Amino acid sequence: MRAAIAINNTIIDIFEAPDLATAEALYPDAEVVDADATGVDFGWVLNGDTWGPPAVPASVPAVLTHYQFIDLVQTAGDMSRETTAAAKRDPRLATFWDEFEIAISIERDLPITVQGLAALVETGYLTEAGREVIVEQWPMVG
Repeated sequence: MRAAIAINNTIIDIFEAPDLATAEALYPDAEVVDADATGVDFGWVLNGDTWGPPAVPASVPAVLTHYQFIDLVQTAGDMSRETTAAAKRDPRLATFWDEFEIAISIERDLPITVQGLAALVETGYLTEAGREVIVEQWPMVG
């Protein structure tokens, strides 16, 4: 038979055992489940009296490199390389670019990213529609 070890209502291991009593004796401090009878698999979670697969994590915005961010702004936001270069030289955007350059990565929902995209709109380098497309087309993971 196949037995499963559950800790904190989550299946963490599945192993072969002659019977459930032997499996329980091997792991007296854990909940041991008959994997064959319940159909559980690694990572399954107990919800009430029923075992089921873990919830699928929600998609989250990907963390981008500087290059990926600039590429997204230029393609989705329809900013040319020349417009991007002009925006970089604009003293009104100096704080954004300074923080952009020292950042290790770019995250869509961080205040500096949100404020930076808004500043590009306010200074006329990016349209509001372009900003919306950037946010909509930001790569997702999960």
